Amino acid sequence: MPSIARGSTARSRRRQVSEDNIEEGEPSQRSRTEDVEDDDQGRDEQPRTASRKSAKRAKTGKLKKEEGTKSRRKHVEEEEDEKGEEEEVVKQTIDIENFQDQPLSRADGRRIAQIADDWEQVLGNIHRSAFPLVQQVGIAMAEGERAGMAKRCALKELAHMDIIMRDLLDTQAELKAHKDTLVGIANDLGLDEEISNVVRRYEQGVEDKKEAWENKTTRQKYAKDEVYANFKQGIFEVQHPDQGMPPMTELIDREEGDDEDDDDIVVGGVSQVYTCPITLRILEDPLTSQVCTHSFCKAAIEEYLGNKSVKKKCPATGCNKMVGWSDFKTNKELEQKVKAHLRRERQRQAEAESDDDGAEEIID
Repeated sequence: MPSIARGSTARSRRRQVSEDNIEEGEPSQRSRTEDVEDDDQGRDEQPRTASRKSAKRAKTGKLKKEEGTKSRRKHVEEEEDEKGEEEEVVKQTIDIENFQDQPLSRADGRRIAQIADDWEQVLGNIHRSAFPLVQQVGIAMAEGERAGMAKRCALKELAHMDIIMRDLLDTQAELKAHKDTLVGIANDLGLDEEISNVVRRYEQGVEDKKEAWENKTTRQKYAKDEVYANFKQGIFEVQHPDQGMPPMTELIDREEGDDEDDDDIVVGGVSQVYTCPITLRILEDPLTSQVCTHSFCKAAIEEYLGNKSVKKKCPATGCNKMVGWSDFKTNKELEQKVKAHLRRERQRQAEAESDDDGAEEIID
């Protein structure tokens, strides 16, 4: 009996120990379960945190954008306020309705002179392109008449070219009126003259010069113009190769207001010379003196002058002007005239030979 009791007691103790161990083990099991739950909860919290940060950044960006817009709006409002204040000051210090033109300065005069230079460039373009073209066409019409073109048609075209040349000269006079008026204003400003009505002065100056040109007679406008004289001479030489061109007064009808004897008009009757005074041959690469207007072959005048830094007496007969290399300029217009002259000479020789052949056939 006693032994049975001890066995029971021992099993009872082992059972109790086992139960105690189970009870003591429960906390560790709960801890592992709680850790798993905490991990799941942490993973759930990560997207929520990222979402909150993104929302916060978006909100911050929106706030900054709103602040920038408010700042710009405020800046614009401040500028408008300042502009309004300035306009108010101007209204208070200047009587806008009765405000007069202000005097120009020397700097304004320099700018006006630059504008005058622009007009001069336009005039230069006309001289370099339009005038030579009309002259060449006129000469071509005259040559066409000699080559067999219907005389009435040729004369009609020549008259039309004459009108075009005069129109160009009228245009030149108007452009020159603008340029000269601006130059006058610029010069007066350079002399410290007070000019406060520049627009009215400019417009009035141009109108006065245009009116003065329009009131001139045809002779007064064109007879002394070098471009027009060259135009008429080129045509006359084709039509009358063996004659010198008469005075311009004989080519332009006299009008009321023209003097009977105008000493200012250069007398004509002299044929154009196409030979070099040095070589006595037809001009080649002609150079014209800006001092005395005599022209020479380029090679001949170069050899005559020798040292380009020394001036010598002009080699043309009867001329006493001293000329140097810097006084000579290439004369393309004269070069074209020489070529036209040679072409006409060849044409005349061909016609003369044809006439001789015809006369021989009649004799035979």
